[in-house]
Amino acid sequence: MSGAKIAVVCLAVAFAGCGSRRTITPTHGVAYRAAFGGQRAAPARAPVDPAPGLDSQEAAIIAASYRNSLAPKGAQPEQEPQLLIVAPQKAGSAARPAPSVPGN
Repeated sequence: MSGAKIAVVCLAVAFAGCGSRRTITPTHGVAYRAAFGGQRAAPARAPVDPAPGLDSQEAAIIAASYRNSLAPKGAQPEQEPQLLIVAPQKAGSAARPAPSVPGN
């Protein structure tokens, strides 16, 4: 056989083996499409109106005026101490100073 005939036969075999999608099942790649579909960015949305209600400053003012209205005339209600909540550190890790602080 000549080189041209061998090339034609090789090309025909190559196209016959991978030229059709009929050999792939309908469920081929479903898991990949679902995984990649979940990673798509959300489409651009129109600006959302703020939720109706009180913001934290308004709520604090209303709560303070309510407490003042319950107190006897001329008396100042006691202010509750403010509580600072700090996230817990991982077990076994000590608090380290910032890198700009020289070590001892």
